[in-house]
Amino acid sequence: MKNLFVALGQHHVQNFENLIENNLVVEGERILLAGSGLIYDALKWDRVIKAEQSFNNNADSAFSQVAAINSKILSYKKMLSHLSFLKNEPITLYVCYIEDVLTNYLFLSFGKNTQAVIVEDGTLNYYDHSLKNISRLKFLLKQTIAQTHGIPFKKYKGHSSGAEYKHVISQFLTLPKHAFVQKNAKKLPMEKESLPNFSKSLYIIGQESYGTLLGKKFFETALDDFLAQLKKQPFYKEIDTVYYKPHRNGKQLPETFFKSVFSDKEVVFLLTEQTSETLYFKELHAQHIAGFDSSTLINIYAKLDDQEREKVSFYVNPLKNDELIPLFKNLGFQFLNKDRL
Repeated sequence: MKNLFVALGQHHVQNFENLIENNLVVEGERILLAGSGLIYDALKWDRVIKAEQSFNNNADSAFSQVAAINSKILSYKKMLSHLSFLKNEPITLYVCYIEDVLTNYLFLSFGKNTQAVIVEDGTLNYYDHSLKNISRLKFLLKQTIAQTHGIPFKKYKGHSSGAEYKHVISQFLTLPKHAFVQKNAKKLPMEKESLPNFSKSLYIIGQESYGTLLGKKFFETALDDFLAQLKKQPFYKEIDTVYYKPHRNGKQLPETFFKSVFSDKEVVFLLTEQTSETLYFKELHAQHIAGFDSSTLINIYAKLDDQEREKVSFYVNPLKNDELIPLFKNLGFQFLNKDRL
């Protein structure tokens, strides 16, 4: 049996290696497909096929979006050329969602003896996300470019994670009881973290990808309001530092923008391949954490020692996903936009 893992982001690698450490991977060779710049433990992998470029997308115009999609698919094609020997082999495929060209092809079109395991991507696993959530124009664009390069990109049925398909044998999630698709949902192993102390700081998780999804003007207006609301919170007078980590996808706003908004605080702009969660536990230890609806807040919440969790405040401001509101309420997160409750 060959085990094929597709890591489109650093948190995917982290979750895959977590499964390996906990002996939850099917016996057999372990092959990792990863974007350039992703960090992995070479001892856990029998073979690593790395892309020539990062899979992050920071395009800020229609033309650059098309160029970025084309460049990424060309990179996928080169990676797939190293997998032709697997076509007739029994494979267990580990993916996080199937709306991407590479994962879609491997999940729906590659090989005849494929079974699949879905590993958490983020909040996507906790609400009804399907093709209806994706721009038809963007889907057709990706499909056309992929087909030009000889890679089928198919419409899929049901949830974008792929969890509803018959050949999926398991899905591993941080909060399986809250999964939108309950079929074969299991707990993603997670070792609790105990922190020696918390810093008087605010950690903001950027979600620049919303600029592409909802429009640049809408996102920037929502961000201005979000940051203004954070400054009105009682804790703001007590903190010394604001940490901001931009998302790997979407046009990034300059560091100077955040320094002007939080001119009365020290602002630390975090540009790193490390996940937002890893940064928090290794370095930041912020007492206050905020994001529109980032899965990082869920991951940090779940990983914190139960007693210490009460010392940390989580602030959310859902822009689009009303279906996540019950989950955030259940976890005790605080809402900045009270009108959405």
